[in-house]
Amino acid sequence: MSFELDRTTFRERYAHMLASLRSQILSGELVPGDYIPPERVLIEQFQLSKPSVRKVLSTLVEEGLIHTVQGKGSIVNDFEDKCTVIQLFWFMPSYEFSVISEIVERFNKVNKQIKVEITQISRNAISTATEGLLLGKVRPDLIGLGNNYFLYMIDKGLDKFLRPIRHLLTEDLFENVTRSFTHGNQLYAAPITFSPVVLAYNKTLFHKKGLDLPNNSWTWNELLHASRELTEVVDDKIEQYGFGFTTGMNRWPLFVLQNGGTFLNPDNKPSLDDELTMEALQFTIDLMYKHKVSPIYSSGIAAVGEELFLRQKVGMMLTSYMFMEQFKDLDFEWDYVMFPGQAQNVSFGLTSGIGIGPSCTSIEAANKFIQYALSDTMQAFIKKNASSIPARQSIASSRSYQTKKELGQSYYLFEQLVPHMKTLGDLGLSYEEFARIEKELGLLWANVESVEAVAEYIREVNNSI
Repeated sequence: MSFELDRTTFRERYAHMLASLRSQILSGELVPGDYIPPERVLIEQFQLSKPSVRKVLSTLVEEGLIHTVQGKGSIVNDFEDKCTVIQLFWFMPSYEFSVISEIVERFNKVNKQIKVEITQISRNAISTATEGLLLGKVRPDLIGLGNNYFLYMIDKGLDKFLRPIRHLLTEDLFENVTRSFTHGNQLYAAPITFSPVVLAYNKTLFHKKGLDLPNNSWTWNELLHASRELTEVVDDKIEQYGFGFTTGMNRWPLFVLQNGGTFLNPDNKPSLDDELTMEALQFTIDLMYKHKVSPIYSSGIAAVGEELFLRQKVGMMLTSYMFMEQFKDLDFEWDYVMFPGQAQNVSFGLTSGIGIGPSCTSIEAANKFIQYALSDTMQAFIKKNASSIPARQSIASSRSYQTKKELGQSYYLFEQLVPHMKTLGDLGLSYEEFARIEKELGLLWANVESVEAVAEYIREVNNSI
């Protein structure tokens, strides 16, 4: 990817101008009393509009780095206590962005010598980031990431993206949530939230059909029975499905785990040969093509599946706490339970954390922000305002703190799930191995390959490596 100015996005050019001017001031290249180049020069140099250039200059004024004199321009300030500015990159789309942005704003208000700037970055940026993350010419001091991104970074060289967190964190973080950001006995990101995968259901549709509501003791038999009853066919066209799940890596592994399956053979190589694994995968394909109670997905993007639930096109949906952020202000009743299966003591989940980039300009400032995000006040703020669960056990489990009202009485279901919750990193596969399996499973879910054929292909790949 080229970072020439004429090929960068507006956001990159804006960030580049801000970082460039700030760097010149803090490094002493521009000394107190020096004039910032005129607006017309900055407009041409950074290819930004006049309002955008003025917004950058206004930001530098707010940071105390410059002041403006009408008719003369912007002048570098003479100051002793310089504000340390650190960049926080946050992968988008994210249902937690608004809450994290508020935490950043509150941190900046109480820490006058440190300013955190949060920048949205596309999830696709990581696939081209062979030498670490970069937006224009700006590298992050802090990176907000999910455990799936962490697994990818391990494959590509973790030290290009993150440095180990050596600062002592709070001791009451959930152990398996912390493990999702650990590699080689080193913690690389501080866990902030987690989100177990659950079965959401439309209570209104269940009542309409006179069906018993799902509960935590359900098995696949009950799931299939309810799915059949909820599926509606009009003139040979399915108007409403009983159950839906997207075929993304943060969803389908739960079928295998709940059935007691595994993703490794006895030699610890990727494998789908396990009988229980094959049985679970066959069940997913049967839901779509044999029983016709689940839609056929061409996309593994979770938001696509959840949209069907919002539109009452599926009666039940495999989702997570995090994605239930979308379920507010619905005009029907809904709730959620454990996902049913044959092994009730296994669950699956997603985690979110904040790590420190290898090019961080101030480790002390970065650690201070992480500690702030893990403080009692901010973890309680997350509990009240986000659908994800705070990573600190004392806050998440305490009944003294308010929960997000949309999650209702079932909020504390996570307490039954988290002791047995696994994440992608617990499955024993690298990101590349997992992606290879997913690619083949796409053919399975398209109904052009059988479970046995996919398992055989993975076996052949292992033999060729």
